[in-house]
Amino acid sequence: MKKINDYPYLTTSLVFLAIILFGHFFLHWQQEYFIFVLLLYFIVNIGIRLDDISRQIESFKNQVTISKQMGQYPADDRLNEVAASLVSIDRNLAVIIEKLECVEKSEIRSNVKKKT
Repeated sequence: MKKINDYPYLTTSLVFLAIILFGHFFLHWQQEYFIFVLLLYFIVNIGIRLDDISRQIESFKNQVTISKQMGQYPADDRLNEVAASLVSIDRNLAVIIEKLECVEKSEIRSNVKKKT
């Protein structure tokens, strides 16, 4: 049972391959039957993928619940990191603006001197 849970796509593919081979050799299926089985195969694979996604969401909700019970909020750490990054960006922009203003003032002075 563990192997089936570890490799659901492989297991599903082998089951549908067995169905297709059985249908071809023993039931003498035509093209329409193969197309129908292929459609069922894709539907089952989508169902498996949706199950994986729902388990991941459930796992994430459990982690958040556990961290809240322990008094830790994972989003708070990320928000603090973002806030620190924004402060750093603000400082860097202030330095750039200050340098640009100095350059503009020096250009204005040089243009005034050239005109006179």
